[in-house]
Amino acid sequence: WDRMGVEVTRVVDTTDVSLKVVAESSRIQLDWEQIKHFHQFASAAYGYWWYIIQSPLGHCCSLGAYLNCCPALCCCRQKQEMMVEGDGFFHPNLAAIRCQLDVKEEDILMFDNRNRIEEVPFFLVADRSTKSLVVSIRGTLSLHDMLTDLRGEPGKMADESVKGVNVDWHGHQGMVNAARYVYRRLHGMETGRDGGKDGRCSRRDLLGLALATPDYAGYSIVVTGHSLGAGTAAILAFLLRARYRGTKVTCYAYSPPGGLISREAAVESEKFTVSVVVGDDVIPRTSLANIATLSRDIKHVTSQCQLPKFKILGYGCMAACCSTSNTPISGELDRLFPGSGVSSPGDSSTDGSHRELLIEEASSILPTNPDTLSSFPSMYLPGRILHVEDIHSANSFTVSEVHRTAFSEILVSPRMLSDHLPNHLDKL
Repeated sequence: WDRMGVEVTRVVDTTDVSLKVVAESSRIQLDWEQIKHFHQFASAAYGYWWYIIQSPLGHCCSLGAYLNCCPALCCCRQKQEMMVEGDGFFHPNLAAIRCQLDVKEEDILMFDNRNRIEEVPFFLVADRSTKSLVVSIRGTLSLHDMLTDLRGEPGKMADESVKGVNVDWHGHQGMVNAARYVYRRLHGMETGRDGGKDGRCSRRDLLGLALATPDYAGYSIVVTGHSLGAGTAAILAFLLRARYRGTKVTCYAYSPPGGLISREAAVESEKFTVSVVVGDDVIPRTSLANIATLSRDIKHVTSQCQLPKFKILGYGCMAACCSTSNTPISGELDRLFPGSGVSSPGDSSTDGSHRELLIEEASSILPTNPDTLSSFPSMYLPGRILHVEDIHSANSFTVSEVHRTAFSEILVSPRMLSDHLPNHLDKL
């Protein structure tokens, strides 16, 4: 059924049947070369800090050629057609973007590096190689971004005034607000927070003007980002599709958060969004319901574990910091419950995960509270989802398309944080 694009929903009320069918022809095509290409734009949004830390000496040297070293001189001043906000005196983040993407100065149309709660940095650039206008949104890199991430309750993507976006579609509230902010900035609208301090250049509809420019005639729109930027980009794509009905709008979301959009919106996003998840990355598996489930499981395991808690914490911290290889769950069970005999073949499942054993013990020892879990609406990853997994025995990887329900639980492993880093896909 999944291959046919059929979403099967359990029917509680026979008067409300909501089977969703997405024809294969209407789903976005999976082009790995395009996915790798636009990952450069998502990574470049992190600016000079992340660029330099990957190769301090080499990247510092290459960055110097793009710095706006003497902005007072006419020959070194940035062109007025480019709108740059919040990037300091020498424009180091803009220099890192130009260095990584190797684009002409006139093709960078806008760069807003200002950052507050629910206001994320982004840039607009024309990519001549793919004939697309790319909006790249930065991921989490500050305390303001973290507070935006934490506002995870569902909120409406748009109201009745936005044609083309269903009022019943919901999204992560913090990222919905961030997407609205980027949308308004792209079109020169009032954001309601700047207090009228922006100049006349900030009030221009830069995206609309770019689409009307003869140099960019026939260009499509691509929205991309990593982590927080990916979630914001996925929601922004809905708004841009509603505004530019005659223009192709595509979204490439790298490691987006799991509790992002409602089921109906997730099905619709398969038409224009591709999500990429790497290994055991914790962020695409993070949602309110998954966090509640993980909390319950941790309480159960710690209450039954025979080891002192400092040994559990120390072992986990050491594994996470050293990025050691994953330990099979059967080995972890032997370590946490010595002498319990849980690793016997009769108790294990076919894949050696002992999942049935853990669920049975949890249900018999700890009473579950279904009301707590059901109070969180189900939220999902957007679009068609590609799962990238490393093959540890060889320097290679596998890429497979999976259903959004494959990320319905948080995997606790030493790689759950390192797999989320934006440079993890660079070697692919």
